[in-house]
Amino acid sequence: MLSYKNKITIQNVADMAGVSKTTVSRYINGKYEYMSEETRQRIQQIIEKTGYMPSTSAQSLKSNRTGLIGLLIADIGNPFSTALLTSITDSLHQIGYNVLVANANNSQRLEAEYLHSFLSRGVDGIIINPVLWESPLLVSLKEQGLPIILLDREVKGCELDLVYLENDRSIDCAVEHLREQGYDDIWLLSWEYENISVRYYRYQAFLHSMRAFGVSEPEKQVYIQASASGAGLLEALDRIVTGSRRHGRIPGVITANEILLLETIQAVKKLRLQMPQELGVCGFDDWGWSDMIWPTIFSPTITTLDADIQKMGRMAAHLIVERITEPHQAVRKIAVPVELVRRESTHLAKT
Repeated sequence: MLSYKNKITIQNVADMAGVSKTTVSRYINGKYEYMSEETRQRIQQIIEKTGYMPSTSAQSLKSNRTGLIGLLIADIGNPFSTALLTSITDSLHQIGYNVLVANANNSQRLEAEYLHSFLSRGVDGIIINPVLWESPLLVSLKEQGLPIILLDREVKGCELDLVYLENDRSIDCAVEHLREQGYDDIWLLSWEYENISVRYYRYQAFLHSMRAFGVSEPEKQVYIQASASGAGLLEALDRIVTGSRRHGRIPGVITANEILLLETIQAVKKLRLQMPQELGVCGFDDWGWSDMIWPTIFSPTITTLDADIQKMGRMAAHLIVERITEPHQAVRKIAVPVELVRRESTHLAKT
């Protein structure tokens, strides 16, 4: 293995391949127009054999780029964010970018600090899952021409590239599924939604879907948890189930995020409720767990709204590279489909 002191150079690669440094440079930059297939393969084999890495410092001097991308997540401590982070960093590393990762811990102050830190490091662009819908700093950075890709959450007053999960269709599927299974008292469980776009859109999608099924005041079928502490959820579920029983109904709940789904399952266990007979439960996200894994964790298994998070990460990585290399192209918003994965927690029809 080559040591740092004996680091191979582009001239070494050129000599071994029997070509000029310019030809090797053109290969590295993907400019194959005047290069034979045999020459391409020979250079590729030598690079793979020697482990040659282009000088990022030399490249940045020529292109005025550092090869650094800042990746800032609002809350890195949940399975959705972890899977997304892994996909993005893997995708960017494969195409030669280094990634600076930071966790805002749901703090807009920390978010601003990390953004300034990224800028001081000379990042070429930023991928961000913003803490709040309102972000004057991101608006300012956009106006200054910094390439920015949003993950799942929008920023008010600013048109930016966005990769997001299909909120309307996913909520529609969940409501329709619960109705088909026989649940006649359907609820949405959510955290406060006013300051975060994805929560707001899921709330609005629920209201729209319920109205389409003839519910005149769907706002009364929403439980809003004031914080992420889980406080109040136990009492809320008890009221929902008790109220439904009083009217001869069976309730079904949709949780608006993955943490609420886990908290709901815990509350169901504490209340000794039977899923799906007394309460149907479904919600975001599936975390990529297979039907072989779910039974080892929860019984009954849980119906979820699942999206290809790996694909979402790859799209975000692709968009930031395109935004860096082609800064004047039109803003793009890419929806990642969400699939309802039917499991035992809502399988009321055949129980």
